[in-house]
Amino acid sequence: MMLKRGEVYFASASELNDRHECRARYLFNAPKEVWTRFVDYVLCKVSSKYPLYQSPQDAYKLIELAEPIFDAGYSQIKKRNLTVYDAVQLFNYGFEAVLGENFSPEEKKKIRQYTESYLLGLSESELVENKHICSFSKNAINPTMWGHYGAAETGFVVIYESSDGFVDVESTLPNLSGYREKEEGWHEIGSYNNESLMLKDVIYSRQPCKVNAFERLIHKFRFSEREAHYDVPESFLGMIDQMEVNKVGLVKFTDWKYEQEVRLLFPTYEELPSEHRCLKVNSCHIKGVIFGPKTSDSSKERVLMACAHLLELAKDLPSLAVFQALESHDSYSCQVAPVGMVSKFFSSKLLPLTEYERLNLDQKEYLGKLGKSIIEQS
Repeated sequence: MMLKRGEVYFASASELNDRHECRARYLFNAPKEVWTRFVDYVLCKVSSKYPLYQSPQDAYKLIELAEPIFDAGYSQIKKRNLTVYDAVQLFNYGFEAVLGENFSPEEKKKIRQYTESYLLGLSESELVENKHICSFSKNAINPTMWGHYGAAETGFVVIYESSDGFVDVESTLPNLSGYREKEEGWHEIGSYNNESLMLKDVIYSRQPCKVNAFERLIHKFRFSEREAHYDVPESFLGMIDQMEVNKVGLVKFTDWKYEQEVRLLFPTYEELPSEHRCLKVNSCHIKGVIFGPKTSDSSKERVLMACAHLLELAKDLPSLAVFQALESHDSYSCQVAPVGMVSKFFSSKLLPLTEYERLNLDQKEYLGKLGKSIIEQS
């Protein structure tokens, strides 16, 4: 159980329950220099991926036409922000104007067909967003949340707190991208074992966020060794409007609004295996647990034992609160009642729990304030 180690897991988009996670609305907007490289890139991909030509020499007659294809196609498109369907039309206009007698009617038909197929598949192949997400909710008393994420009210909630909107995490590997402020105002950029991550509110919308597709594709274009040395790819990135790229992984459809979700994003630029995506949360953020209305006694025992192990492991963690979620008779919501505090002392007959009646006044006051903040936050 991750609770006894004080860990949280960062899921990939494909592991989450919303199939539209990290989905973006990709648009194509760039100056001619970038567009021409893109057309070149697409023609290279089409020529190599599909049964169009037998050799690179045969394919070159198509690839060398990248610039005139773009010029002819773009002149027919009266937009700055092109959807993928507009991009398909741009290529078709370009092919119609530029592909001459060197291309047979059947060859032209296949070029159009394969190019359209490749472009329409970009979002599933080369525009996949590499995000790893840890989700939290501001609402601990919503019965729908308990039904969907609390094992039909038989599970439990872990209470986390952040006083400044950041959560301190630690990894067993130096795989957290970030920076460190050094002397004289300069910063070191690297990968570290610990980082302070910002909690970010999920935005609920009827449309995905807009992302410039070129921001994801430029590094895949063909560049000479000299161009790469003089940072031409980076200069291309500086030419484009990145739109809402910082919202990727933070926008969900409006019907998910009931979750009142906040997220941490794993600070990495790489795809990570699942075993490298568990991070230890600083114990100062972990405040306790809430049992569900239908949590069994055996499940409660396992959770309390995990909490006792966490208390022993985190020497600087003074206490862990225990609450019970109760169904409300007057509304579709839950109430939280204090149960007690986790104890480090237990035996085969004694659970690691100091019950509420045995707490001192300061401990009871602490539970009262924490319970009130849970209700108010929700």
